[in-house]
Amino acid sequence: REIAMGAMSINMAEKKLLRHLKLGGGCDDEVGRQLVYKFATKVWSDPTVAPMLRQHGVTIEELAMVYLSVIEALMPEPWINAGGPMLAPTQWFMEPHRFENLLVETTRDAADGTRDDWLRLLIEKAEYVAVATKEVHDEQYGKPKVDVVQAGGLQSARGCAVAFLLLAATFASAAMAVVYLIRVAA
Repeated sequence: REIAMGAMSINMAEKKLLRHLKLGGGCDDEVGRQLVYKFATKVWSDPTVAPMLRQHGVTIEELAMVYLSVIEALMPEPWINAGGPMLAPTQWFMEPHRFENLLVETTRDAADGTRDDWLRLLIEKAEYVAVATKEVHDEQYGKPKVDVVQAGGLQSARGCAVAFLLLAATFASAAMAVVYLIRVAA
């Protein structure tokens, strides 16, 4: 039950970033960075993931850097089909053993290096695994249908409601204009 709640909580934390990217934002713009950090904070405090992160001394900032780097490496389509679109690296935290394997392998391979060396190697390995996993996942389950609207992303990391209302108002205005033109032409 704890694993299911952790996975659901992590999935919910990812949704705003996913929405931001679907609206044409980037994970490296101001709002994108805030959303990546919020996601990393949620993951870092999740009871199913936190123990392995702490065991390897992973900070929230390092976790955010890995997550952001992997998403950037997968752009322009960083999502997989998981009953709907999900950012590919999110899967690692919903099934924590996947990320733990990366941490163990990186710690083994960077045993004689500095923390910066360790982090660079973790990012390199994570990007490689993410690209390979996405290719296999897309082949096996198909690519998710994602319509990206170049609207500049969310205007704030606080919520999606304003962006949704603006988008809805735009469509409503366009529909009303079409109805008016039809009436005028008749």
